Amino acid sequence: MKHTYTKLVRQHILIVILLLYSSIVECTRSPHRPEQASLPYIVTYYNNTPQDRHILRDSHLQEYTFFRVYNHEYLKEHCLPENFIEAINVTQSVDCQQLRSDIDELVKEVMACRKEYTHFTILQNRDFNRKKKWGLLVVKSKKYPIVVKLFIEDPIGLVNPYRKGAVPTFFFFMGGGINRHLAGFTRIRNRDIVQEKINSNPRWQSKIKLPRKWFLTPSQSRWITIEGGNMNKDEILKTQIPSIYCIIADAIEPERMFSLSNPYDREIAMDICNDLGHIIDGNISNFMIEKKTGITYIIDTEHFPSNVGFKTAPIFSNYVEWYLQMINNAASSMFFRTKDERLNPSVTSDEISLNYNDFNQFFEQ
Repeated sequence: MKHTYTKLVRQHILIVILLLYSSIVECTRSPHRPEQASLPYIVTYYNNTPQDRHILRDSHLQEYTFFRVYNHEYLKEHCLPENFIEAINVTQSVDCQQLRSDIDELVKEVMACRKEYTHFTILQNRDFNRKKKWGLLVVKSKKYPIVVKLFIEDPIGLVNPYRKGAVPTFFFFMGGGINRHLAGFTRIRNRDIVQEKINSNPRWQSKIKLPRKWFLTPSQSRWITIEGGNMNKDEILKTQIPSIYCIIADAIEPERMFSLSNPYDREIAMDICNDLGHIIDGNISNFMIEKKTGITYIIDTEHFPSNVGFKTAPIFSNYVEWYLQMINNAASSMFFRTKDERLNPSVTSDEISLNYNDFNQFFEQ
């Protein structure tokens, strides 16, 4: 059973990669075709160098992704406190001023292309391009039980979705132009929504926890202006986002991580996702059992419909169905849109996720 299930998952992943490759070939096959002025576009530049502009035209670009996901006021209210926070499950306080200083030094070391860092240990860097300094770097503090997710982007990176690897390109097609940097802005708001749903669910309220999360903009961060058009009638859209930011979270010490080869883990993880309306990523590695307490923790709280284009809350019986739906979403976005949808893909936040009212309200704040 274990071998069969693993084989199925690998087959589905291979299909996704083949679909992605075919789509990229389709997008790049005719460089001499005239530019279609009606296509959605974004223009990006640093605030202090507005003359250095970069542009992307693509029928997949959607207004909500670039101009609704970042909510400055909400994130400002959820910034790391000025002084201290109590560390989780230990009698230790986290000195927030010291943590800020450590993160500033981390950013300097990252920009200097260092492979090891003074105050942090690398947990994950597969989504980070050290040379171009694009993507997501996950590190753990050496002083405190704190995990820092460091997001870095620049104006060039925002208009070059196909240069970031297969998986980011895959999400770009499904999520209206979404990337790691933009999706990261949804983590704290969606974490609060997930917590509310867990608190109101008798099945899970005593069995599931979420790490606390805070937002931080390091002192070295520059601001990127994004302008866009052909997404919402004749309106020219404009916003600003930080080029560097952090999501800071409690470091949870796991007894073990959930495993796709464990039938019980698969069943529990899928039940949780179904009960939450799949507003979190069902990837099995996002679930763990905390050491000593046995509590299940959900460690990733990105708004999953923003990544994969869910318009309504689905229900899946198992992970095979889950993977097949991802393939279906990808295929629909890549190959099965009508000509009118490609040339006039204006989508409002209400149309993106009809059954995700909580998050729609977040978009519209």
